[in-house]
Parts: sequence; structure tokens; C-alpha cells
Amino acid sequence: MHFLRALSGFVLAWKTGLLCLCCVALGACVYQRPDFPGDWAPLETGQTDCYAINGVYANIGVLIRSDNTRSKGRLDRSLFRDHKGWELKDVDNVAISVTKDGILEVAAWPSNQSFLVMKQSFENKGEYRCDGGTIQLSRIEAGSQMGISGASSVTTYIAKSTDGALIVRDSSVTTALLFVVPAGGVMQDWTRFERSTATKPIATTAIPTDQSIPTTSVLDTTMTTARSSGGKLIVKRDPGLLGGGCVIRTYINGSPLANLSPGEVVTAYLDAGEYIVGAFSGICGVGEAEAQLVLREGEVRTYRISIDQGASVRVGPTAQ
Repeated sequence: MHFLRALSGFVLAWKTGLLCLCCVALGACVYQRPDFPGDWAPLETGQTDCYAINGVYANIGVLIRSDNTRSKGRLDRSLFRDHKGWELKDVDNVAISVTKDGILEVAAWPSNQSFLVMKQSFENKGEYRCDGGTIQLSRIEAGSQMGISGASSVTTYIAKSTDGALIVRDSSVTTALLFVVPAGGVMQDWTRFERSTATKPIATTAIPTDQSIPTTSVLDTTMTTARSSGGKLIVKRDPGLLGGGCVIRTYINGSPLANLSPGEVVTAYLDAGEYIVGAFSGICGVGEAEAQLVLREGEVRTYRISIDQGASVRVGPTAQ
């Protein structure tokens, strides 16, 4: 995004003849770095850590571009790296949290849904920095337009203003080859995001097996047919809001067993032996998890599928 915008600036400058002023020494150049908006509350000062930034913010904010034009900006586009556009299409809220271990966690979800659609973690070991109350994230963007190729080094600075809003500054340095002329440019955007009253979805909780609902979405009936020998494996999913809009597919040794909605259970009748129970849901962004077990003749084992506060799926034994 920053790279393509910079290229557009190069082409416009070339067409208007402005590049002639600097092409002798530097090739082509575009320089746009507006100051901090004077009508916004000032940034907080005196912070030695980034814990004050922790909170939930509206995903849509006021964006002031490098050319001082104003439009709508998105917080998720500045924070999440590897994503497909549809994953963030309906995001309304973004949670930012710096843990005591120095991990930066970001999560996003729509207001009308009770599950996270995207989450990502950054370690304070080169992936991000906390400097005087400001979070710094860096990335490289590459691309081409009209036969011009190059790359932008983008640094995102995240801080808090005195009125509680989140202030994001995206600063980019772009290098490219414009026709036969080396080109470079610096651009800077400011975006302000209000605090949100939304609550981040919390972890699910277990319920007794007899309160679970048998699933109607069995994928392999050969494993759910009762038999006189072997053992019985019960796999149940927690009820709860987190991830409630998506099914979780369960596997036995890599073979699909059933799709489980919140509060549902499936029972598999298996030969005695070693098994791996798996759970996966890519749509809700909770990932996948596995657990290994040994099932003995005549034994009944119960395994629980849960979703933790980090919106990651978990599989493990349970006594309930």
C-alpha cells in the first residue's frame, strides 16, 4: 500500500516537472511528512513501558495522509502482517496487549460476532520494540506499478494520547527505479482511533458430558458405531461465546470424525491402541491442536476441546 502510493507520487512529480529540481543529485524524490495534527489531544509523555497502550480500540479511525488529506484509516491493516483481505473485512474492534513477558498480542473481531477472526503475537526480540511508551513495528512492502519496481520500509509507531485515543504513525521510506532514474521518497500518515467499549471474547469453560448435545454432523460413522470390543473415546467441545460462530472439526489419527459446535459431543468406538485426537478451525482463526492418548480394552476416555483467552484451540483429557 505505501509502496504503490509512493510510486503514484513519483509519477505525478515526473509529469509535473518537479523531479527536475532533484534528479541531478538524487534522481527522483518525493518527500511528504506532515506534523502531528494540531487539533488532536497530545501524546502521553513520561512513559517507560507500553502497558498504558493495552486496551480495545475501534478499528476505523481518522486518517491524515502525507498530502494532508483526511479519510478513514484501519487499525488492523497496520498491525496484522500475513492475512487475506476477507479475514479482516468486517472487523470493528482491535485489542492490543503487552504482556508481562514482553509479548505484544493483537486480536480483531466484529461487533456482531463473539469470536476472534484474527490474532497475532510479536516478541520483543526484533519483531517489535517498546521505546518510551511507544510500540514500534517494522515491515517491508514490495510491488510494481506501470513497469516500475521497488520496495518500501515501513515503520509503524503506536502511542496513546492524553484523551485515551490510540495514535498510529506509519512512516515509509521507498526506493525504486523510475524509468532509468533512481527514485526515493519518504511518506508519513497519522491515524487516530477511539477507545472501544467492546469486550474481548474470553475463554470457554467446560461442562459435564451429560449436559453436552450429541452432534448431528458425524463425518465417519464407522468410528461412531458401537461395538462389543475395544474402548470408547468421548470428544466434547466447550460451550461459550468465544468461537461460537464456527464449527471445529475433530480428527482421529488424521481422519475426520465430526464437526462440533459449542456444547456438542461425539463418541468414537475404537480398537485398543494409541491415537492422536486433533481439532481444527481455520475460518475462526483459532488454529489447530492435537493430543496423544492410549486407549485400553474396555476403557472410556474423555477429551475436551476448548478455546483459551488467546483464541487458540486446545485439546486435552478431562474428568468431567
